[in-house]
Amino acid sequence: MENDSPYFHDIIEVTQDGILILDAKGIVLYCNPSAGALLDRSVQALTGTCLDLPVPEDDVAELEVMRSSKGLGHVQVRAQKVIWHGQDARLIVVTDITRRKATEEELESARQAQLRMKDEFLSRVSHELRSPLNAVYQYVTILLDGLAGEINDEQREYLGIALRNVKQLQTMIGDLLDVTRSKSGKLVVLPREMDLSKTIAEALDTLRPEAQSKRLTLLTEIADDLPSACADPERVLQILVNLVGNAVKFTPENGTIRVSARVRDSLPETTEAMVKDASGPVPKAWIEIAIADSGCGVAAEDHERIFHHLYQVDKNIDQKRRGLGLGLYICRDLVTRLGGRIWVESTLGEGSTFFFTLPPFSPEHAVLNLIQDRMTQAKRHGEKFALVVVEADAAAEAIRPAWEALRAKIGNKMLGTAYAGTRFVAFADVDESQAEHVRNQVRRSAKEVFFQIEPKLCRMLSYGVAVFCADTDSADGLMARAVAAAISEKTLLSQKRLMVVDDEEQCLMILSKFMAVLGVASVKTAASGKALFAALEKEIPDLIILDIQMPGMNGHEIIGRLKEKKETAEIPIVIVSGYVGENECAEGRMPGTAVPVLSKLKMSDVQLWVQYLL
Repeated sequence: MENDSPYFHDIIEVTQDGILILDAKGIVLYCNPSAGALLDRSVQALTGTCLDLPVPEDDVAELEVMRSSKGLGHVQVRAQKVIWHGQDARLIVVTDITRRKATEEELESARQAQLRMKDEFLSRVSHELRSPLNAVYQYVTILLDGLAGEINDEQREYLGIALRNVKQLQTMIGDLLDVTRSKSGKLVVLPREMDLSKTIAEALDTLRPEAQSKRLTLLTEIADDLPSACADPERVLQILVNLVGNAVKFTPENGTIRVSARVRDSLPETTEAMVKDASGPVPKAWIEIAIADSGCGVAAEDHERIFHHLYQVDKNIDQKRRGLGLGLYICRDLVTRLGGRIWVESTLGEGSTFFFTLPPFSPEHAVLNLIQDRMTQAKRHGEKFALVVVEADAAAEAIRPAWEALRAKIGNKMLGTAYAGTRFVAFADVDESQAEHVRNQVRRSAKEVFFQIEPKLCRMLSYGVAVFCADTDSADGLMARAVAAAISEKTLLSQKRLMVVDDEEQCLMILSKFMAVLGVASVKTAASGKALFAALEKEIPDLIILDIQMPGMNGHEIIGRLKEKKETAEIPIVIVSGYVGENECAEGRMPGTAVPVLSKLKMSDVQLWVQYLL
């Protein structure tokens, strides 16, 4: 770039774009007045100095510049290699795009505001429409079933059209409600081990009548070695019905739709980048599900946009096939929350293939994925939650029935539960002030479940809790904090104080020795009811072991007096007696018994009950 023409120089001097020439070291050899104005420095100050701007080598970039006179601005920088006075140099063209960027930001802000208004309006409308629409659906089905009298063929045809449209509206309302639940953090996703082939078959069975009406062929290709997926079966079914439903909708008559599932060791480069950028555990292999159709296809520029909120492809889409632009948005949200990715490969006019991935099932991944999903929701809405971890010092297979029972017992009380091997996790929507209370609730439930299934394992449990911190926690980190804060049953027992009441000295000695073996803090004794209440004036124990047959004040009278006083009403009591029959023993072993009645001849049962009640 060399031109000594005065006319050329005059043009460069007055152009609004900044023009600079840099040598190989980035030193400014020339700049016009516009460059000085854009960079808030004089031409003299710039010339001969190293340009303090991260300009590209031979490309285009948009940069922010701070100007003392005008504040923050935006410039577009274009670089081109040139020859300047016989030496290698770079031509730098700087264009002020501050107004353009401001306009773009204003348009984006207006678009987001419009979307928020749409969301609020659609959410309210969907809730209001659901009840009357369900009523219409019920009455139309009553007429079609002939429950209100005979109908002719023409009437049946018209009612069938009405029913199809009602179902379409129900689907749209369901999509609206799912978006609302997702944004409010109330859309529940519970990953667990699932058979993907069964869910694919269920989705195709759902859509088969609609496909047959268009004479479409539905094919499946499921790999023989396909492992179980770590996902929520209900949500995967929702994704498949949406994607296959779209394929049915956009494929012309006599077309073909193929659903396949296989294991992949790697993903396409763009998708692999998305996985690397995502937080949470990343599996070594993936299950890839593909839905291929021979329909109208999707233009290349719309491959990403179709997954955006409320986006619709206007081209070549007739009104009958148009929806709200939420189906694929919901699919991406669900797939992402399940730890997978979704994308499309398509050629306009030739058909489309929608892909989505799910992680293969492993207990550890399922647990970490559930934690990550809850963390994502909490960050999005500025919430806190507590993670409770229960760990059992036993073989994983031996305690699996207990974990299943614990899930069933507390699942509806928690935001989510899962287990892997010897570890069980549960979430609760609480902050630091309630975390210990939640841990104690989970502990009580876990002990009750283990007492029913394998009482000896109660002693092998430990419990940890940690409250999510948005600034520092990862899924692994939050789990590690909860485990580090764990307290074991053995430790808890070591803090407990027992009181044994029996009028026989030999029984007192035997009971005391068996209780001391548990590792409790102390075991004190009383030979009568009177001695017991005298001891209670000085110290309240954590549990009382009481003989039922005693002279003076028997066990029943003692229990009555204990229940009368606020300080002693909640003390757990275990009754022991030498006159307990087999039937009474059986009843006394049931969890939930107010006061278990046990035989002195079976000290192992007494020990188990003491551990359970403490």
